[in-house]
Amino acid sequence: MSLEKELFSKFSLLFIMNGLGKAFVLFTNILLARYLSVESYGEFIYVLSVITMMTFITKFGLDQAVLKYVPKYEVNGEENKIRSFNSFIVIFTSLISILLITIIMINPDFFATYILGNINYREILSYQLYLVLFLTLLNVLASIFQARKDIMTYSISLNLFQNGLFLLFIYLVSIFNFVNLQLVIYLKYASLIMTIIYLFMKIKKKNWMGSIKNIHKEEYSRVIKFSIPMMFVGVIGIIIIQTSVYLTGYFHNPRSVAILNSASQVAIVVSFMLQAINQVFAPYISKMYYEGNLKQLNNLYSKINYFMMFFSIVFLVLLVAFKHEVMSIFGPEFLIGANAMIIIAVGQVYNALTGPCEYMLTMTGHQKANLMINIITLIAVVVSGIILIPLYGYIGGALCTSISLIISNTIRVWVMYKKVGIVPFKIHYSS
Repeated sequence: MSLEKELFSKFSLLFIMNGLGKAFVLFTNILLARYLSVESYGEFIYVLSVITMMTFITKFGLDQAVLKYVPKYEVNGEENKIRSFNSFIVIFTSLISILLITIIMINPDFFATYILGNINYREILSYQLYLVLFLTLLNVLASIFQARKDIMTYSISLNLFQNGLFLLFIYLVSIFNFVNLQLVIYLKYASLIMTIIYLFMKIKKKNWMGSIKNIHKEEYSRVIKFSIPMMFVGVIGIIIIQTSVYLTGYFHNPRSVAILNSASQVAIVVSFMLQAINQVFAPYISKMYYEGNLKQLNNLYSKINYFMMFFSIVFLVLLVAFKHEVMSIFGPEFLIGANAMIIIAVGQVYNALTGPCEYMLTMTGHQKANLMINIITLIAVVVSGIILIPLYGYIGGALCTSISLIISNTIRVWVMYKKVGIVPFKIHYSS
């Protein structure tokens, strides 16, 4: 099977799985928006967004390091090193997660007051805090399957298990009209724990974990040196993504957060295929780069971007045409978020047009450039958020989201051309 056919086959699978996953997330949010009060729904989303930011610290960039090092070990036939590497990242990230949870537990009032912006968030924080550990484990374990190109297990775990189980649980309790905020959080834990158990069982069956002693300390040191910039890239990246939600909750109220989140959940459909492409393409970028196949890499990257251009524009046109009908599915209180949805969707189209440029930089050894780009973008989005969100609420939050996507992807495409010589669109293809 040719490389393009192999990629297309795996992408097709992930496209279907991610489509189901996004649908599960969307329907879950619709149920939560309808059965919880707008304020309770907004509180849940707001605190969860901060918890999600924390996991990019606790993952320590090792979920990205596995995508770089495992393909390298595979090329050299070093299976024992792969087992050691997998065990190391699971143990290391779990310990970091426990440490962070402990630090916050020592003084939860400080965290609620100065990070979340309101002491009233203390109770919901105490319920959601342990999600840090389970979300970290889930993402690290899933990245092991992504690195080994086991796309089926990777996709099933993140889409069908995590998102599907949570939707199923919410739907079952909604039948009996028994949905409340505390129960929703417990059901989130249940879906994550069941998914993690599934992944551990699959790893044990494949014998993908072993003693960490098969890799020298010097090599672990190199892995950590690679992962630290990746951690900062991830932390700043997720802060950029969540800044609009965070600042909306900080400067406004849970109601505005609920409207902005609902608009975002719909708008992201414009570029949801990019996630599938990133998940499939990332290990191949590393492999082709190490083998010196830059022309083939650029050809594939360009074809992906033409594909994304067509579908993202089609989705955008549909959202513009039916914006009020789409937002009405969350309930009448969410209709006012239609314009925010379109603003975010425009940013997502630009995100789709530039393709997997962040992975292109990371997997070709330019993770520090990604870090600097994220720092620049973060400064821009925070400044714009502080100005726009107090004035325009969730509309200002939507503008911040699109600004971050446009700035970061524009700089990445330029740096990628300067550093690697790869461009997002080619007219003529060479073999």
